[in-house]
Amino acid sequence: MKIRSLLFVPGDSERKFQRALTSAADALILDLEDSVAADQKEGARQTVRASLESDRNGKKLFVRVNALDTGLTLGDLAAVVPTALLTRSMSFSKMAWRATVASLVAAAVCVALLFMGYGIWALAADTDGIDGGSGASDDPAGAIVTPDTLNRAMERGLDPKQMLDRHDSGTFFGELGDLVKTGPSYTNVNDFRVILVGTPEPASPDSPPENP
Repeated sequence: MKIRSLLFVPGDSERKFQRALTSAADALILDLEDSVAADQKEGARQTVRASLESDRNGKKLFVRVNALDTGLTLGDLAAVVPTALLTRSMSFSKMAWRATVASLVAAAVCVALLFMGYGIWALAADTDGIDGGSGASDDPAGAIVTPDTLNRAMERGLDPKQMLDRHDSGTFFGELGDLVKTGPSYTNVNDFRVILVGTPEPASPDSPPENP
Protein backbone atom coordinates (compact mmCIF):
# COMPACT_ATOMS: atom_id res chain seq x y z
CA MET A 1 0.00 0.00 0.00
CA LYS A 2 1.39 3.40 -0.99
CA ILE A 3 1.08 6.01 1.73
CA ARG A 4 -0.04 9.34 0.26
CA SER A 5 -1.45 10.98 3.36
CA LEU A 6 -0.89 10.81 7.12
CA LEU A 7 -3.22 11.97 9.87
CA PHE A 8 -2.05 12.68 13.42
CA VAL A 9 -4.44 11.41 16.10
CA PRO A 10 -4.12 12.36 19.79
CA GLY A 11 -3.21 9.18 21.63
CA ASP A 12 -5.50 9.86 24.57
CA SER A 13 -8.74 9.93 22.58
CA GLU A 14 -10.49 6.74 21.54
CA ARG A 15 -13.25 8.85 19.99
CA LYS A 16 -10.84 10.72 17.72
CA PHE A 17 -9.18 7.43 16.73
CA GLN A 18 -12.51 5.95 15.68
CA ARG A 19 -13.32 9.08 13.72
CA ALA A 20 -9.89 9.03 12.05
CA LEU A 21 -10.55 5.49 10.86
CA THR A 22 -13.32 6.88 8.65
CA SER A 23 -11.07 9.58 7.14
CA ALA A 24 -9.45 9.45 3.70
CA ALA A 25 -5.95 9.26 5.18
CA ASP A 26 -3.90 6.22 4.21
CA ALA A 27 -2.16 6.02 7.58
CA LEU A 28 -2.70 7.25 11.12
CA ILE A 29 -0.02 8.44 13.52
CA LEU A 30 -1.15 7.80 17.08
CA ASP A 31 0.55 10.60 18.99
CA LEU A 32 1.83 10.15 22.52
CA GLU A 33 3.82 13.37 22.52
CA ASP A 34 2.67 16.96 21.83
CA SER A 35 -1.07 16.32 21.69
CA VAL A 36 -1.20 14.61 25.09
CA ALA A 37 -1.05 16.56 28.36
CA ALA A 38 1.58 15.47 30.88
CA ASP A 39 -0.98 14.10 33.33
CA GLN A 40 -2.65 12.07 30.57
CA LYS A 41 0.45 10.25 29.29
CA GLU A 42 -0.12 6.94 31.06
CA GLY A 43 -3.77 6.77 30.03
CA ALA A 44 -2.79 7.61 26.46
CA ARG A 45 -0.40 4.66 26.38
CA GLN A 46 -3.22 2.29 27.25
CA THR A 47 -5.54 3.93 24.71
CA VAL A 48 -2.94 3.60 21.96
CA ARG A 49 -2.26 0.01 22.90
CA ALA A 50 -5.97 -0.79 22.63
CA SER A 51 -6.16 1.06 19.30
CA LEU A 52 -3.31 -1.02 17.88
CA GLU A 53 -5.16 -4.20 18.81
CA SER A 54 -8.46 -3.07 17.28
CA ASP A 55 -9.79 -3.15 13.74
CA ARG A 56 -7.86 -0.53 11.76
CA ASN A 57 -10.11 -0.41 8.71
CA GLY A 58 -7.27 -1.18 6.33
CA LYS A 59 -5.13 1.75 7.49
CA LYS A 60 -1.46 1.62 8.41
CA LEU A 61 -0.80 2.63 12.00
CA PHE A 62 2.25 4.42 13.39
CA VAL A 63 3.03 5.53 16.93
CA ARG A 64 4.86 8.75 17.77
CA VAL A 65 6.57 8.30 21.11
CA ASN A 66 7.95 11.00 23.41
CA ALA A 67 11.45 12.37 22.88
CA LEU A 68 14.36 10.53 24.47
CA ASP A 69 15.29 13.47 26.68
CA THR A 70 11.88 13.47 28.40
CA GLY A 71 12.47 10.18 30.19
CA LEU A 72 9.16 8.89 28.81
CA THR A 73 10.37 7.00 25.74
CA LEU A 74 11.00 3.60 27.31
CA GLY A 75 7.64 3.70 29.09
CA ASP A 76 5.96 4.46 25.76
CA LEU A 77 7.74 1.57 24.07
CA ALA A 78 7.08 -0.86 26.89
CA ALA A 79 3.38 -0.03 26.77
CA VAL A 80 2.81 -0.41 23.04
CA VAL A 81 5.46 -2.75 21.62
CA PRO A 82 4.21 -6.02 23.16
CA THR A 83 0.96 -5.67 21.21
CA ALA A 84 0.24 -5.09 17.55
CA LEU A 85 3.22 -2.75 17.19
CA LEU A 86 5.33 -5.84 16.59
CA THR A 87 4.07 -5.74 13.01
CA ARG A 88 3.60 -1.98 12.68
CA SER A 89 5.82 1.10 13.05
CA MET A 90 6.75 3.88 15.43
CA SER A 91 8.09 7.39 15.12
CA PHE A 92 10.58 9.11 17.45
CA SER A 93 10.10 12.76 18.21
CA LYS A 94 12.77 15.30 17.30
CA MET A 95 15.19 15.67 20.20
CA ALA A 96 17.19 18.59 21.51
CA TRP A 97 19.72 19.03 18.75
CA ARG A 98 23.04 19.20 20.63
CA ALA A 99 22.23 15.95 22.40
CA THR A 100 20.86 14.15 19.37
CA VAL A 101 23.72 11.81 18.46
CA ALA A 102 24.48 10.84 22.05
CA SER A 103 20.77 10.28 22.66
CA LEU A 104 20.46 8.12 19.57
CA VAL A 105 23.30 5.84 20.59
CA ALA A 106 21.89 5.65 24.13
CA ALA A 107 18.48 4.85 22.65
CA ALA A 108 19.99 1.91 20.79
CA VAL A 109 21.21 0.47 24.11
CA CYS A 110 17.72 0.95 25.57
CA VAL A 111 16.17 -0.81 22.60
CA ALA A 112 18.52 -3.78 22.98
CA LEU A 113 17.59 -4.11 26.66
CA LEU A 114 13.87 -3.54 26.20
CA PHE A 115 13.51 -6.14 23.43
CA MET A 116 15.71 -8.79 25.02
CA GLY A 117 14.48 -12.17 23.83
CA TYR A 118 13.10 -10.86 20.53
CA GLY A 119 14.73 -11.14 17.12
CA ILE A 120 15.29 -7.43 16.79
CA TRP A 121 17.14 -5.20 14.36
CA ALA A 122 17.30 -1.46 14.97
CA LEU A 123 19.03 1.59 13.57
CA ALA A 124 19.17 5.00 15.21
CA ALA A 125 21.19 7.47 13.14
CA ASP A 126 21.46 11.03 11.91
CA THR A 127 22.75 12.41 8.62
CA ASP A 128 26.28 12.34 10.05
CA GLY A 129 28.02 12.58 13.42
CA ILE A 130 29.12 16.21 13.16
CA ASP A 131 25.68 17.64 14.00
CA GLY A 132 25.29 17.20 17.72
CA GLY A 133 28.53 15.33 18.44
CA SER A 134 31.85 16.85 19.38
CA GLY A 135 32.25 18.14 15.84
CA ALA A 136 35.04 15.71 14.93
CA SER A 137 34.93 14.18 11.45
CA ASP A 138 34.93 10.65 12.88
CA ASP A 139 32.09 11.17 15.34
CA PRO A 140 29.48 8.39 15.08
CA ALA A 141 26.16 9.21 13.49
CA GLY A 142 24.35 6.55 15.50
CA ALA A 143 24.37 2.81 16.16
CA ILE A 144 22.91 -0.51 15.03
CA VAL A 145 21.26 -3.15 17.23
CA THR A 146 21.16 -6.77 16.05
CA PRO A 147 19.56 -9.88 17.57
CA ASP A 148 22.90 -10.90 19.09
CA THR A 149 23.95 -7.47 20.43
CA LEU A 150 23.57 -8.39 24.10
CA ASN A 151 25.19 -11.81 23.69
CA ARG A 152 28.21 -10.29 21.98
CA ALA A 153 28.39 -7.65 24.70
CA MET A 154 28.43 -10.27 27.45
CA GLU A 155 31.18 -12.19 25.67
CA ARG A 156 33.29 -9.02 25.81
CA GLY A 157 32.45 -8.29 29.42
CA LEU A 158 30.38 -5.22 28.57
CA ASP A 159 27.52 -4.32 30.92
CA PRO A 160 24.95 -2.34 28.87
CA LYS A 161 22.99 -1.04 31.87
CA GLN A 162 26.12 0.12 33.64
CA MET A 163 27.50 1.81 30.53
CA LEU A 164 24.16 3.46 29.87
CA ASP A 165 24.07 4.81 33.42
CA ARG A 166 27.45 6.43 32.98
CA HIS A 167 26.54 7.80 29.53
CA ASP A 168 29.10 5.64 27.75
CA SER A 169 26.96 3.98 25.08
CA GLY A 170 29.41 5.11 22.40
CA THR A 171 32.10 2.89 23.90
CA PHE A 172 29.58 0.04 24.18
CA PHE A 173 28.80 0.02 20.46
CA GLY A 174 32.36 0.91 19.51
CA GLU A 175 33.60 -2.26 21.20
CA LEU A 176 31.01 -4.26 19.26
CA GLY A 177 31.85 -2.58 15.95
CA ASP A 178 28.25 -1.41 15.61
CA LEU A 179 28.64 2.36 15.54
CA VAL A 180 27.47 4.06 12.35
CA LYS A 181 30.26 6.27 10.99
CA THR A 182 29.44 8.03 7.74
CA GLY A 183 32.08 10.73 7.83
CA PRO A 184 31.11 14.33 6.98
CA SER A 185 28.14 14.49 4.62
CA TYR A 186 27.76 18.29 4.89
CA THR A 187 24.01 17.90 4.89
CA ASN A 188 21.26 18.02 7.46
CA VAL A 189 18.62 16.18 5.51
CA ASN A 190 17.06 13.62 7.79
CA ASP A 191 17.25 11.64 11.01
CA PHE A 192 16.32 7.98 10.87
CA ARG A 193 15.15 5.50 13.46
CA VAL A 194 13.74 2.08 12.63
CA ILE A 195 12.99 -0.96 14.77
CA LEU A 196 12.16 -4.37 13.28
CA VAL A 197 10.85 -6.80 15.88
CA GLY A 198 10.37 -10.49 15.30
CA THR A 199 8.70 -13.09 17.48
CA PRO A 200 9.98 -13.93 20.96
CA GLU A 201 12.69 -16.57 21.06
CA PRO A 202 11.43 -19.91 22.40
CA ALA A 203 12.40 -20.63 25.97
CA SER A 204 15.31 -23.01 26.49
CA PRO A 205 14.34 -26.47 27.80
CA ASP A 206 16.59 -25.74 30.77
CA SER A 207 14.90 -22.41 31.53
CA PRO A 208 12.89 -22.32 34.79
CA PRO A 209 9.13 -21.82 34.47
CA GLU A 210 7.92 -18.21 34.64
CA ASN A 211 5.54 -18.97 37.51
CA PRO A 212 7.02 -21.76 39.60
